Order: sequence, then structure tokens, then C-alpha cells
Amino acid sequence: ASSGLLLAPLSLNVSKSPMEEETPLIAWDRLVIGQLDNGIKYYVMANKMPPNRVYANAVVNVGSVNELDHQQGVAHFLEHLVFQGTEQFPSAQMLRDLLASWGMSFGGDANASTDFRQTIYTLEAPTTSKQTLSDSNSGSTGLETAMNEQEAESEAESEEEDSDVSLNQSTESVVMAVGEGVEGEDPEQSALFRVLNVLHQLVFRATIDQDAVDLERGAVLGELTEDNSVDYRTSIAYFQFLHRNNILSSRFPIGLRSCIEASQ
Repeated sequence: ASSGLLLAPLSLNVSKSPMEEETPLIAWDRLVIGQLDNGIKYYVMANKMPPNRVYANAVVNVGSVNELDHQQGVAHFLEHLVFQGTEQFPSAQMLRDLLASWGMSFGGDANASTDFRQTIYTLEAPTTSKQTLSDSNSGSTGLETAMNEQEAESEAESEEEDSDVSLNQSTESVVMAVGEGVEGEDPEQSALFRVLNVLHQLVFRATIDQDAVDLERGAVLGELTEDNSVDYRTSIAYFQFLHRNNILSSRFPIGLRSCIEASQ
């Protein structure tokens, strides 16, 4: 079985505070860190639990603190819009159908979030296709399938205990696969390539038209309405008190209704 992978984050517009420059954290020796020629940083680590999964996050270092007064909520709005169409996947439905064919759910295995300083796109994909999983379980009872899954997890846990060296080697092989492909295999058929390609489309190749803007404006305004509870307003007031002397008190990621309504 293929090892699960953690690939996070691909960082754009990298900037560091003076504190980060002076006191960098020591990286875990199983974590491979590098930077591409275009400035994107990558962090890769092989992880065997859960098995047969690949996780990829693209972290864009732009959030609500980067907005001007009349743009409050635009970063979060944009996070919604990129899922409505890209150059390779012109519609949200096409992307949903593609993810479903890989055994992924839209909103569960493919999602995003926006905070004060970052927008993060996340994908979690099986390294085995739905068809292969179906074929491997055909003729098996539910109990047999559950036992097989339990045995796989037990084996993975056992291997995890004494696999520091092998995991380092696995991580190195993942980095090589990202950069050069795996000999004898079509790299475009790998789960890793697929999820990285989707992230690339979302971050760099979104096609935003007016229909998508009008459609998602309703979704974002709906979130504003849903969040408008007593508990939420109390939390906001407390946060504004704590950060009354900095921009965080007036740059909540959800934004302002007036700004969202005016966005075109």
C-alpha cells in the first residue's frame, strides 16, 4: 500500500517577521523543506497513518489584514470564487465530478479557509482510485473488508514504530517524484500529481466571471447571516477589545455586508 503523504504548505508571497528571522524553529528531521525557482516553498513528509492517503495544502500568505477599508471580506470572497471555475475546470460541477471520480467529496476532502493573514486550500485524496478499491473489495463481506482495513492499520502502526529511516527515504522519494516523476510510471496518473494540479488551478488559474461573483455573493452573505448569533457577536466584541490598538479589530475575515454587496 502506498504511504500517506503530508505536503504542506506551498507558501506564496513569503515574508518573515524579525522574530522569525532571529529565532527560527528547528525543523523535524523527517520534514523536507525546499524552495522552487518561482519562490514557492514546499514542506514534504511521508506519513503512513492513515494509509493510502495524500494530503496537500496550498498556503497563500494573504488574508483580511491585507484588505483596504472598502475591501473587507474580499479575501474570503475570493476563496469562494476560485472553486467556481479554472482554466482546466471551467465549472464548479466539473470539479465536483472530477473529485468524486477520485473518491473525494467537495467541501469535505476539498476545502479552503481564510483568516487574518492566510488563505489555505486543502485537498485530501486516496492514493487508490474508487474503481480499484471496488475491485479489491468485490466478493468480500463487510466483515472481511473491515478486518482487512484493520490489519492494514495494524501493519502501518507496527511499521511506524521502527521506520524513521524508511520514512526519511520515503520523503526523499516523494520529493524526487514531485521534481522528476517516477521511472516507468505516468506522473500525471499519480494521486500526488492530481492534487497538486488542482491546487495549481485554484491558486494560479482561476477564471472569475460575473455569474460566479453573483452566485457566491449569496453564499458569503449567507455565512454572514448564519454567524450573526449572540455568542458570535460577544466573541467579536471581546476580540475587538483585546485588539483595539491594531488593525485586527477591524479586519475580520468574514468582512462587511456592504463591501460584499458592492464587490463586482
